[in-house]
Formats: sequence, structure tokens, C-alpha cells
Amino acid sequence: MLEHAGSRPSPGAAFQAEADAMMLRIGPLLGYGAAVAALLWWPLDLLIFADYPATLRAFAVFRGGVALFCAVSAFVLPRLKRVRAYPAHTLTLAIVLVLGWIAYWMSSTVDGGWNSLAFLYLAPFGTTVVIVPLRGRLLAQTMVCAAIPVGWYLNPASPLTRLSELITLSYTLFSAGAALLIGHEFWRQLHRNHVQAVELAAQRQELAAAARDLSKRVAERTADLSKLRQYAQAAREQERRALGRDLHDGLGQELVAMRLAVSMARQSAAEQDDGVRAALELVDQQAVASQSALRGLLADFRAALLDELGLVPAVRAMALEVGHGAGIEVHFDASGLEGDVRAELGIALFRVAQEALNNVSRHARASAVRVTLVGDDERVRLEVSDDGVGLPATGAPDGRYGLAGMRERMDLLGGQLELRGTGALGGVTVVATAPRVAAKEVWR
Repeated sequence: MLEHAGSRPSPGAAFQAEADAMMLRIGPLLGYGAAVAALLWWPLDLLIFADYPATLRAFAVFRGGVALFCAVSAFVLPRLKRVRAYPAHTLTLAIVLVLGWIAYWMSSTVDGGWNSLAFLYLAPFGTTVVIVPLRGRLLAQTMVCAAIPVGWYLNPASPLTRLSELITLSYTLFSAGAALLIGHEFWRQLHRNHVQAVELAAQRQELAAAARDLSKRVAERTADLSKLRQYAQAAREQERRALGRDLHDGLGQELVAMRLAVSMARQSAAEQDDGVRAALELVDQQAVASQSALRGLLADFRAALLDELGLVPAVRAMALEVGHGAGIEVHFDASGLEGDVRAELGIALFRVAQEALNNVSRHARASAVRVTLVGDDERVRLEVSDDGVGLPATGAPDGRYGLAGMRERMDLLGGQLELRGTGALGGVTVVATAPRVAAKEVWR
């Protein structure tokens, strides 16, 4: 569900929220790191200031204070709701307090001057971790740069004037300007990366929406194409039935009438020339051959047995007829199939069996073929296996439209057709499987 337009954060607010989250992760790490650094540096003071006990004590106090302050701040501050709402302000304030604390205690050293505050040159770079726009960064930089002079002057033990102070302050201003530019450029890079990430996310959403729309259209077109293929298949079967009926009622009746006329002519010419009787015999033989060819043609165009008897008797009769015509021994088994099947499934399985048996008689050079029909409440399976020469080493030859037609019939019913190179009898096995009950959507 799309969010309401008014509830979406603006690009600037979204980036600042991301920057706040980054500072909430960076802040504690800086605090713990500073605490560890202050403690690890401590042994070095014992060597450097061994002859200056007052300086050593001052350093010990401020290092211990810095370590404690940083550790407590890193642990406590991120857990405060107010701090989590304003991480930039909190991080800036923590840096200011640490630097002011250091300046206060270092001003108590022996020389008590700015020479002890050489780190002031680098202090402004601490604001680079504060991820805010230029105006906020300028304010943070000003507070950080002012923290050390304020802390230094607040210590009564520190001297008030010295030439090195002005020199150090001039270096500090240069460092502050460089840190300001670097920090702002860091902010700009982060902002640019955020904008690119937002644009990339928007493009991904658009691509995902386009992909979903394309997938929906493909599904719709696939469903339409499947329905069109089903309609074309049904129309083809209807045309075959109509053509078979026309051939049977027209040409078939004419051939029967021709044979009757020839028979009557043969009886009339019983005592005439032998040449006339031979001619009539030849015409009768041609009429018988035409009737035989017509029966085969009608078997291709019209599954008459399927209409009259149902799937199992029709497939059995066809298998026995093909086997008898080609001299092939036929084994038929349909003991596992109870009841009849829906019309479109029966037509499809009959045509698959017809095509498979025709391939056996024409190409397999087989001596035996086994036809099996099995099924349950969910699926029906037809299996035609022969003991012929099998498939070539390269697989099924290209351009076999009969095999493509069998696959198409099974696909339209949500089934599948499998061609095995080595069948149960040693030749080729054709296995067609389809659901017994029609699905609402054929395509998947």
C-alpha cells in the first residue's frame, strides 16, 4: 500500500535522519576511543615529565578526567531520548567540554602557556564527525575553537598574556578554516550519496512495478493464447468430424452404389465375353481398395469409435486394427482405468495413441507393441511401448510434427508428454499424462 504523500519525509529531512543515525553510531565509538587513548598515553607522561611533578599531576588529573568523561558520555548519552533526538548538538557539546577540560588543566603546567596547547592546531578537525549543513558546522566550529581559550583563561593559575598565544591562535584559525571546508565537503559527499541511493531505490521500485505489470500482461496473454489454442483444437476436431461425416455419407455411399452396380453388371454379363467380366472384376477391386482407403481416412478425421464406445474400447479397437494391418502383436491393458473421462481428455488421449501407433507401424519395424491406460481420481496416463529399432543416437528427428502435436494436446490440458528412448520392450515408449478433472486455468 502506498503511503500518503503528506506522511513522507522530505529529502532533506530523510538525509538528516540518516546522518543522525550515523552520528549515534560514531559518537560512542569516539568516546570509548578517546577514553582508551587517554589511559594508554598516561605511561608516556611518567617518562616525559618525571622531573616535573606538578605537570605530571596536572596531566594525570586531566587524563583521568577525560577518560572518565568520555567513557561515561559514550555509555549514558546514547540512551537518553533527548540526546537521540539531537545527536549533532550533543556530540558538539561533548567535544567542547573535553577540549575545555584539557585546556583548563594544561594551563596549570610549569610554563602555563599556549606552548603546552599545540594540539589546538588539530582540535577543529574534531567537528568533521558532526554531520550538519554549513551553518550548523560553522556554529560547531566556533564553539570548539572557543572552548580551549575559555578553559585556559578560566584557570586562575594560567598567565594572561604571551606572544605565543597570538601565534597559536593564528594557526588555530587556519586549522579551523581547513576543517570547515573538509567537514562541509564530507557532508556534501554524504548528501550526494544519499540522493543517489534514494533515486536508485525509486528506480528499483519503478522497475519492480514495471516487471509486475509485464508479468501480469504476459500471464494474461498466455491465458488468452491457451484459450485460443483450445478453441483451435476444438474447431479442428469439429472440422474433422464434419469432413468425416461428409465423406462417409457422400463418397462412402457412392462407393457402395458402385459395387452394387458392378455386381449387377457381372451377373448380367455372366455368359458374355471373358474380357468384360475381367474389367468388371478390376472395377470391383478398385472400389474395395477405395473403401479401405476411405475407412482409414475416416479413422483419421473422425474418432467414431470414441463417440460410440468411449475411450478404452476405442483405443483397444484402434490398436488391434493398426496391429493387424501392420502385422504387429498388440498387448492392451486398461485394467487400472475405471470409468470414462471427460470429452476433451478422451479426444486428446485417443489422438496421442493414434499418432504413436502410426509411428510404430511406419518407422519402428517392431513385432510387438504394448498399450496401457491407467488412472485414478486425479490423473490419467497413456503408455505406448514397442520393441522396435528405437530412437537414433541424436534423439527424436527434427520436423516430426506428429510429436509436436501430441505435446501440444497434452499442454492444453495441463498435462505432459514424455518420449523415452528405451522403452519397456526395448524400443520407444510414449507416455502421456493429464489431469482427470479440468482446471479453471490451463496455463501455470
